[in-house]
Amino acid sequence: MVEKQKRENKRAPHLTNLNEDPQLSQQVYYGMTTFPVTVGRKCQNPQPNIIFGGVSVQREHAQFICMPNGLIKFEVNVTDEKALAGTLVNGRPLKDVTSQILHHLDTIYFGPGQMLLFKYPL
Repeated sequence: MVEKQKRENKRAPHLTNLNEDPQLSQQVYYGMTTFPVTVGRKCQNPQPNIIFGGVSVQREHAQFICMPNGLIKFEVNVTDEKALAGTLVNGRPLKDVTSQILHHLDTIYFGPGQMLLFKYPL
């Protein structure tokens, strides 16, 4: 448990998983210490920082970028309409825009199987 806490910097921007079972929520930690942080499939070369295997997750699905002002921008890299429609921020599809500035406690959905909570307490 102590080793896990050393790896997790709760003050830095990070993502945690969400699940309908409260005991399974916020058990997975995705740190964001170096940018960009990429999201995609395992078969991509080079491998993304965050790997998902869902049907609606593309090889180079999205990335998180730290802006000069310290804000985190979420960019979807896909041109596939199904994947773009399946990517939601706070329950809203990103149909008209492919990027969005994230705020503390925003939720990000990668299709029906991956729900993440963005945390940036500072």
